[in-house]
Amino acid sequence: MRVHRTTFTRQAANPWKVNEKLWQALLAGTLHDPAFAICDSMPLASVPVRPRLSLCRRLRGEASFGKDTLLRQTFYGFRVQVRICWPGVITRFSVAQANAH
Repeated sequence: MRVHRTTFTRQAANPWKVNEKLWQALLAGTLHDPAFAICDSMPLASVPVRPRLSLCRRLRGEASFGKDTLLRQTFYGFRVQVRICWPGVITRFSVAQANAH
């Protein structure tokens, strides 16, 4: 049996389903306390420089404006949200719009 090249390319470019199953299998075998968790987020900026914010057209409709509290500036892009359980095991992460906390 031969797999067509475009089918393989599409499946190889989007392996998130396989990664999620692998991650959940590894997480099930790791000792962690789901009742004690820390949630945090950090900016994933597409355009960090203020003068370029009005000119950026990347990811229009998906990305948004957010405030980076560490650098004290506005950025355009996304925010990575992470949930860490004791003793430092990442149990969940997601990418959201920059204005979501």
